[in-house]
Amino acid sequence: GNPNGGQGGDGQIAKNVTMQFTPGWDWIQPVRDRNTGIWDEVSITTTGSVKVEHPYVITKVPGARIPSGNQKDALVKATVELENTSAHTQSGSVVCETDGKRLTQTVVLSPGEHKTVTFEEITIKNPRLWWPNGIGRQELYDMNIFFNQNDGISDSHSTRYGIREITSEKDPTTGGRKFYVNGQPIYMTGGNYIASDWLLRLSPERYRAEVRFHAEMNVRMIRVWGGALLERPEFYDACDEYGILVFQDLWGTGDCNGAWEDPMKKDSRERRWEYPDNHTLFLRSVEDQVKMIRNHPSLCLWCGGNEWPLAEDIDETLKNTLFPRLDPERLYTSFSTDTLFTRNAIGGVGDGPYGIQEPEWFFTFRSTPFNPEAGSVGSPEIESMREMMTDEELAGFPRPGRRTHIAWQHHKDLGYRDHLERYGDVTDIEAYSKYAQVVNYDQYRSFMEGWASRMWEWYTGILIWKTQNPWTSLRGQMYDWFLDVNASFYGTKKGCEPLHPQYNIVGKQVELVNTALSTHRVSVKASLYKPDGSTIWEKIEAATIKANSVNRMFSIPLPEDIEGVYFLKLELEEEGRLITDNIYWLTTTPKNYRGLADLPQVKPEVKATLEKEGDQYTGTILLTADKNISFFNRLKVFDKESGKRILPVHYSDNYITLMPGDKKEIQLQFSSRLAEDRIEIVIDSWTSERLICPITR
Repeated sequence: GNPNGGQGGDGQIAKNVTMQFTPGWDWIQPVRDRNTGIWDEVSITTTGSVKVEHPYVITKVPGARIPSGNQKDALVKATVELENTSAHTQSGSVVCETDGKRLTQTVVLSPGEHKTVTFEEITIKNPRLWWPNGIGRQELYDMNIFFNQNDGISDSHSTRYGIREITSEKDPTTGGRKFYVNGQPIYMTGGNYIASDWLLRLSPERYRAEVRFHAEMNVRMIRVWGGALLERPEFYDACDEYGILVFQDLWGTGDCNGAWEDPMKKDSRERRWEYPDNHTLFLRSVEDQVKMIRNHPSLCLWCGGNEWPLAEDIDETLKNTLFPRLDPERLYTSFSTDTLFTRNAIGGVGDGPYGIQEPEWFFTFRSTPFNPEAGSVGSPEIESMREMMTDEELAGFPRPGRRTHIAWQHHKDLGYRDHLERYGDVTDIEAYSKYAQVVNYDQYRSFMEGWASRMWEWYTGILIWKTQNPWTSLRGQMYDWFLDVNASFYGTKKGCEPLHPQYNIVGKQVELVNTALSTHRVSVKASLYKPDGSTIWEKIEAATIKANSVNRMFSIPLPEDIEGVYFLKLELEEEGRLITDNIYWLTTTPKNYRGLADLPQVKPEVKATLEKEGDQYTGTILLTADKNISFFNRLKVFDKESGKRILPVHYSDNYITLMPGDKKEIQLQFSSRLAEDRIEIVIDSWTSERLICPITR
């Protein structure tokens, strides 16, 4: 076997209880020190004679709820572990405080005794419920448990929890796992998350930015992939606050643990079935980690391994003993494509594919009903590429009939096939990046719209492979290692809107998708435009869209007098208020969008405000189009003195297209210690030279 590269090198990494991707994968180079050394926080705490450990909070929300209005009662039940660390009998009272309520039990502990105490169930009147992103609010409660003795408090433990109940079933219609939160079915969109950083330079700030990015993309679930690690508590804190449900793998992958024969691996497939070498250590590690994160309302389910179960005795212990004892309220599935979770509709291991697709494919190919990983491209913006590679390496970008510089292979370029050339001649790295972003947007919008078009008919959920990278990779990402977003982010964001008008490019039909829990009475307006901005067709239709449903609406005609590119704009209004719009660039000449280069050159009118409080900046950008189309405007923030980007920046929207007369307001937020006069906001556009935004402070 080869210890470096491939999928987990020679597989020997999996003999340990550890992160498996560090020998290399098809999206990352090998990490030389593997997982050696102390990488997490080390601390020493002191207690009295009685130690308080591992509180466990279970919440029950009977019936089907809605996010608004008064709520019926909910139930909260807590347990806690006590340990007498002394050589003497200890007595006292263990106290649980939450939501203004106080429960007390008298406890006597023999020398060295370890005891689990169960508190009386609490009834919460009109509870503030926790909901996933895009459904409702993420309300959180505090609980404090302490052991009180005559001489004071021996030890205490505070935890935060949310009142919600998650259940699931194998959906009889689709064959996919269908999740319910507070009694309501939730259509799951999300992404696979590897690790925040390949060298485990982890921070609460980076965790929070990454989780916030997922919420801003309108997704509802993150899968913490099995070739990585179980994240630190701050990651799950952020998921709690942003409403992102967590699909939590343990430490195992089909690649290293023997899902198939692999000549790169040192051991036989059968030997790899037995990994890791120390099963007791694996189970003790699982117990430790389960106790660490099980109170997070965002934690949705446990999964043994990626694409393949763990060693048989480990899997059986987890399934029949450990999880029923430590976390009985959550689903445990042996592996990510287990029949308990989904139905394998596509062969192989039941997930994927991972390359660029024709946009129509997402509407026609019937995939696994809850696909835990399917992905595509995700080339970063030009500024990130310049930090990753030299000018010489960038000049060797992929193009037909020419050898690509090896640096692109080093950074795991996936390739766009001929999709970039559909927009123009790819003559330099600037053109490559420009075309890659418009393809990224269209690819992921089509991805999410195609799946949503068949919600509950074919699918219960879809998780993108991947939404991020822990290093400077060129594939499968909505934002890069530098925390700069690319157009994949905003294509996903658009396609995952909870209330969303979309164009089925196969059926040539407008569809209205509602993945939230309220019925809406709306109108949808469709307009076709020539490249010069003139309108050639319009239609408005009213619709009532029920919760968790898809409406097939009216057809869109093919323009008769246009050869090449044209535009379709969909506008969704409710009670006279614009909820969202959705703009498509289409063509009458298949796979040829080169006419976009001939759009009239036009600068949108720009008004920008920026305010600073401490290190936090907030701003508003108002873009207004004239009589022409302003296409694919990308906002960026720089330090005007150094020319360096300021990252991360959270934009309410980006890669914005304006039809004639359109106005669009974008909010942005970022943190920087730079003085206000050093902040520069620019717009890179298809239809103008770079614009520097005049800022009103």
